[in-house]
Amino acid sequence: MKMNKKLLLIASVFFVLLALIGCGIMTVFSATTTISRFTGTNQFNVTIDATSQMLDMIGDGNGPSLFLGYVVTGDSELNDYSSITTQFDKQYRHAPSGIHLTSGYHNGPILEVGSSQLKLFAFSGTTLTTPEYHATSKKSHDSSEEFSIELEKASDNSYYFVLKSSNNRYTSNTSRLTRYNGKGFPLQLDSSSQYDDYITGVAVNKFCHFFAAINGGKGEFNNIYWSTLKYLGSIQIGDD
Repeated sequence: MKMNKKLLLIASVFFVLLALIGCGIMTVFSATTTISRFTGTNQFNVTIDATSQMLDMIGDGNGPSLFLGYVVTGDSELNDYSSITTQFDKQYRHAPSGIHLTSGYHNGPILEVGSSQLKLFAFSGTTLTTPEYHATSKKSHDSSEEFSIELEKASDNSYYFVLKSSNNRYTSNTSRLTRYNGKGFPLQLDSSSQYDDYITGVAVNKFCHFFAAINGGKGEFNNIYWSTLKYLGSIQIGDD
């Protein structure tokens, strides 16, 4: 009986020490990130507010990074966008320890909202990797930036988008923003093709709705940081 009590005491001390040690080595990166909605010229601002000690955890060229997602509909307004931002929080952010997008996000939606039948897709382009995503800050201490997105027409009459960093503080990881499968955004849909990322019905107009979030997933810390996903607004496809 005494032996059992002694073993129980030793085991209890062991688990307490293990918990304390675990807490001691957990280093968490955190920041307050503000992402604005589009202005009339498809510009949006990203402001990252964190202490110097926090930003020192991220080496220059390693982030923070910008992620961009999209939904295509026939309307200029996406009234239920909050269901997507809420689902993103649940599926990826769940602060302070989020998760990265899985490697298969080029093959389909990164999340689905069953109640509203909305699907969020990640823009593609050149080969994307995590945690760099679509654009990566050159200097962690100078990562607030104004971005702009321009619509351009491809030779096959489809469209794509170009992300620009106004003050050159970010390195773009894509030559152009295309659909999740690397193809352009067509104005006329081919009935023989699959368009899981288009929710247009019989609408003539097509609008690409943009979402953005900041990721901090590479540095001297243990967690994966995500800001709240922000709905930026929409750009009409084929609006020359």
